[in-house]
Formats: sequence, structure tokens, C-alpha cells
Amino acid sequence: SSDALSGFHAKEPERTGRHRSMFPDPKEMKEQMRAQMVRPDYDVAEFYKERGFCQWIARHGNFEKMTLVVIGLNAIWIGVDTDFNHASVLLDAQPVFQIAEHAFCTYFLFEWTMRF
Repeated sequence: SSDALSGFHAKEPERTGRHRSMFPDPKEMKEQMRAQMVRPDYDVAEFYKERGFCQWIARHGNFEKMTLVVIGLNAIWIGVDTDFNHASVLLDAQPVFQIAEHAFCTYFLFEWTMRF
């Protein structure tokens, strides 16, 4: 289910005699849509502490950009690793694969630590 449609819930169809409505009530759909449009955007930074070094880093725009770059590089690396690393476990892989995996793991641990 899509987040954009998550707030829409069709009511039990009204029964009029032997027939019942196939479509939800348009007025109710409009109200639900208005409620979705005025709902504030989700921002994880609202859960961060107000003061401190870690929250400063986590809120910094460069930290967000760097994290997106690392996520993109990790996605590319997964493809490279899948094609060229024939070892069944990381300990048996060539050093370049081990170093890359540990580097990504280190960055993501750092990111998680700064955010939470």
C-alpha cells in the first residue's frame, strides 16, 4: 500500500434495497484527502536531543548528503561484489572486498550512532 493512500479507508457500503454502492463516499474521500494534505511532514530530527555534538552532526546538511552518497556507493558496491567476489564467506574474500565491507559497516555504524 502506498503512503499517499494510507489514510483513505472506504466505509462499509451503504445498502439501499438490494443494491449497494460500489464506490466510497466522495465527501468522505475529500475530507480524508484534506486531512492528509495538512498533516505535517515526518522529520526524524524531531526525535533528536536539543543539545550536544551528535545531534549537531545528525542535523547537519553535509551529513545527510554524505549518507546519501555512501548509500549510493554501497548499492553500486553490492553489484560489484555480487559479480566479482566468488568467496562464500567474507573471510575467504580478497582483501579489497573485506576492506570495502568493513568501511561501509563502519560508516553505517557511525551514522546510526550519531542519529540515535
